[in-house]
Amino acid sequence: MKNKFDIKFSAAKAEGKKIQLMAHMLAGYPSVSVNKETAWAMEQAGADYLELQLPFSDPLADGPVIMRGNHHALKKNFSLEKGFRLIEDLASGQNMPIFVMSYYNLPFVFGLEKFMGILEQVGVSGVIIPDIPFDDESEEYIQRMSAFKLHAALVISPGTSSKRLKAIGKKASGFVYTTLRTGITGAKQTLSHEGLTQFKKIRRAFPKKLALAAGFGISRPEHVKALEGKVDIAVIGSKLILLTVERGPLAVGEFISSIVSSIVS
Repeated sequence: MKNKFDIKFSAAKAEGKKIQLMAHMLAGYPSVSVNKETAWAMEQAGADYLELQLPFSDPLADGPVIMRGNHHALKKNFSLEKGFRLIEDLASGQNMPIFVMSYYNLPFVFGLEKFMGILEQVGVSGVIIPDIPFDDESEEYIQRMSAFKLHAALVISPGTSSKRLKAIGKKASGFVYTTLRTGITGAKQTLSHEGLTQFKKIRRAFPKKLALAAGFGISRPEHVKALEGKVDIAVIGSKLILLTVERGPLAVGEFISSIVSSIVS
């Protein structure tokens, strides 16, 4: 199975790009119009992929910045249907492959098949569900995603065992997302030693063709630089959301441009 993500990822690899960037955005926060402006700024600045999070009332993996944004969007009556319309607008208005991030309750209550079908229709490349366990249920979920030409990006952490990593590597699709620390999201001044020393173990467990993304805490160009040669994709979340709310979409673009410059230098 190949979709927009595979084409973009292979092209960047062929060009010799040292590391690719995935920019995180929270749908409906601070508003849909700002979402659209920010996505444009992200792409113009050089972001490769967009991770669009659908707001949820109990975002267990998220720190205070993203949790606050979830609650804000829901108070403004941001619905799943509004999320689908935003995704469709973003997919038609820019070229970054989109991965939708959602907690499992949302697609489960909405109807998983229906959820996947809509995402396929609007041009999404894959889905990230951080709270789905890797077991028989997740294997079925991966197979069903594949039927809709969607990648099921699985999430691991520094504490994931080698045995479990090998099992995940056999089933994963598109990329695997490893957190740089155990716990919740949030911009940090430094990256954890635990997070930066896990990659040899992961690479040994995974097939070479499987892409590896890393996030949780990335807030500076030097953080992305430190991940070069270790992962394929750096995921930046809380820092971008803070910039969006405090300084606006142009500041997000400037920050991403500074990272892109540090990668090519």
